[in-house]
Amino acid sequence: MIPTQFDAAIELQLDILRTDVSIRKDVLALLKQLEIDLISEVSTATYTVWGRARVNRQVTEVKGLISSYYARIADVALEGTGAIADVSAAVTGAALTVSTTAVVPSAIVLNTLVRDSLVQGAAQGAWWSKQSADTSFRFGQAVRQGVVRGENNQQIINRVKGFLDTTQANAASLVQTSVATIANDSRQAVFDANQDIIKRYRGVATLDTKTCPICAPLDGLEWTKAQNPIGHKFPFPNYPKHFNCRCLLIGVVFDGPQGGARASDGGPVDASLNFDGWLKRQPLDKQTEILGRGRAEMYQSGKITLSDLVTGQGKPLTLAQLRAKYTN
Repeated sequence: MIPTQFDAAIELQLDILRTDVSIRKDVLALLKQLEIDLISEVSTATYTVWGRARVNRQVTEVKGLISSYYARIADVALEGTGAIADVSAAVTGAALTVSTTAVVPSAIVLNTLVRDSLVQGAAQGAWWSKQSADTSFRFGQAVRQGVVRGENNQQIINRVKGFLDTTQANAASLVQTSVATIANDSRQAVFDANQDIIKRYRGVATLDTKTCPICAPLDGLEWTKAQNPIGHKFPFPNYPKHFNCRCLLIGVVFDGPQGGARASDGGPVDASLNFDGWLKRQPLDKQTEILGRGRAEMYQSGKITLSDLVTGQGKPLTLAQLRAKYTN
């Protein structure tokens, strides 16, 4: 059976999520090496005899080291999201094809999109620069506080390790959100270039316990090409709606029900099943994991609907595997 546009979007989204794991792995490997270098800087220092100027000099030198690592991290992230933009646009264009070939934005347009797309309000490069500056500030703060308090090198190392855990978590979150942003922006660029064949838009969420109450009610809802709600009150969603958001829009090119299946954490389900319908099938413990105990009990008893609440990671997929799957 020829995959529907819905099927193609879902399969690609799952592959993008797997590729995101690979990009995060590469970014975190660089941060791990940075951690090793920072610990080496602290362990070999003689803070007991250093004056303030010497400590400041070390902090300044380490700032350059941190900046060089984050420049490499930014390159890894941009390369990864660039590949995702290319694949996302190509697959979306192929899936939109009805009687004529869909228009796919040029490489220049997609490269600009990757560089300039706003990830929760700022471009990728700006976010990595901010994380670099934050890491440098925290390193300097850890060292100076340790020296003032007369701590030994191991105690200062423990301070450094403490903030690096947060640094790694922030980096992983930024990669995942950047991937989602670029995938959705490149998909939307294809939609914008093919308004003559698109009839409307549909929101799609992932059917598992990680989907939040912000996005879950939008699953299956539709909007006109002018981005007006169809039969509901929710404004047109600009995905991702938050950090670590995995939801997406698809462009609907046929009238009538959508065929095929969609993925869920319990296996494939009918494509017509939305998050609300899927959630109603789940036991109370899973509903509680998603909604929280109080809201889950109210939802199960029918006192509230999913809309009232809004005021999978599989084996990593490398960029080479992603390109091979969709470009060969």
